[in-house]
Amino acid sequence: MAGRGHGGGGSPKSNEFVICEGCNKNVAVAFISMHSCSRLDAKIRFKLESKVAETQTESKKKKPPTAFYIFMSDFRKTYQKENPYVNLKDVPKLGGEKWKSFTSDEKQVYWDSAAQLMRGYNMSLESSESDEEDEY
Repeated sequence: MAGRGHGGGGSPKSNEFVICEGCNKNVAVAFISMHSCSRLDAKIRFKLESKVAETQTESKKKKPPTAFYIFMSDFRKTYQKENPYVNLKDVPKLGGEKWKSFTSDEKQVYWDSAAQLMRGYNMSLESSESDEEDEY
């Protein structure tokens, strides 16, 4: 009689147990995927994979900030010191309005700073490219 749960079907029987290699506990074969060691291994694997991805993206050099971002960094610091109880959502809007009201002379300080950072960035890219060429 070909009944359910009997015979040589591919599904494991509910009374079959295996010993977990991670913790040496008896675990039902049907529940091995839900066993804490299996989930822990998956979490560890996921964290390791994400760390590898982070280190690969960290090796790429980020472009330096623009003049506006340099200004906003300064503005954010000074504005929050002067107005500690202000809503943080308002700071970018106020900073943008102040940037728009600046004259070219007032913006020149930030443009010069951004240009200097960009020169340093380009020089570091050129040196890293020449280092890569030397390796081959």
